[in-house]
Amino acid sequence: MTIATPKPKIINKEMTLTEISKLFSQNNLSKVAVFKDKRLIGTISRVDLMRALMKNVSVS
Repeated sequence: MTIATPKPKIINKEMTLTEISKLFSQNNLSKVAVFKDKRLIGTISRVDLMRALMKNVSVS
């Protein structure tokens, strides 16, 4: 039984929302670890990503 992903995808704090969105969609991810200078600083979920993307959408 596998408990953890052998080679998990990770996000660098400096990545753009577009880059993060592509990573999520290309790898069918639901949550990813966020790193800064090789240190874990948190996680981002698909819901977190959608909220951030919606904040950046301008309604005309």
